[in-house]
Amino acid sequence: MRYMLAQVGTILTLLLIVTLPIYSANSSLQQEFSIQTMGNILIQDNPTETIFFEYGAESGALQPPWDSVSGSGITEVDDTYVRTGTKSIYMYQTGPPKGDQGRRNHLREHGSSHGKSEGYISWWLYISSQMLETEDASRVTLGGWQLWFGPSGSTWMWWEGGRFRIMADKRIQYSYRWGNAYGYDFDDDATAQEDQSATSYSANDYVNQWVHFQIYWKIHQTAGECAFWFNDNLVANITGLHSDPRYYSSSWNNNPNGGQIYFRYTCGGPYPNIGPELYQDENSFENWIWIDDVVAATEKVQGTYGVYS
Repeated sequence: MRYMLAQVGTILTLLLIVTLPIYSANSSLQQEFSIQTMGNILIQDNPTETIFFEYGAESGALQPPWDSVSGSGITEVDDTYVRTGTKSIYMYQTGPPKGDQGRRNHLREHGSSHGKSEGYISWWLYISSQMLETEDASRVTLGGWQLWFGPSGSTWMWWEGGRFRIMADKRIQYSYRWGNAYGYDFDDDATAQEDQSATSYSANDYVNQWVHFQIYWKIHQTAGECAFWFNDNLVANITGLHSDPRYYSSSWNNNPNGGQIYFRYTCGGPYPNIGPELYQDENSFENWIWIDDVVAATEKVQGTYGVYS
């Protein structure tokens, strides 16, 4: 494998033949990297089949590759704070009052695009001092994965998701939730499930730093899973989830509105939408974040991984 070590202000190129393993949950693989002077971050030149989505903002555009950019907050490519390469994603929201769209910044890769019922979503976030404003009593949701079930593209009967948050007291929280809406009742084994707890980590300790979030999802009728890592530290591993209703729901082919319940059109099957976000309450304070090196893969993403091109 070939590596390049670049130092700021110094023109020096070293060609080395080395072998570095990338560790995953179940196996390891070896790939070619370039090393840049951004904290000695490993940057992949040639993505392999284990990676099915990656974005480092280097193109200067959000679409492609993102399937949707939603919410009325500002979401754009920026170069103020960058983890790897020369660009990152900037998300901004004004202070109150703001409506439902004003509290949302979402970047989503639709499940219908990647078609994975199991995988990892990894991204890096720069915590600015604005995130630590004490006037606000609400949480800030930072992204992860979400999956909706019919009965139509505009409404949903069940919702499932695994996401990271920063709480009002600035502790970092993981959140897995499985619930319903629009007055529909659960049936059979489709009982509500929730596991969301604050971790021992506080955003106060990471001001003006890049932090790493990673979440694993597995959609299954009885053996669903959701695991969370913060800075490569496993903070929760939730197992035994009944996360695919097709196998047990008597309502799947007999919903109150008639017709077949189905996965919301942006999902296309038991494949969650994935991506980072800035999602707050309508009375939340003015806020901004930077995001870089978003990767989705079938194996756990290495903590030193970055997207350079």
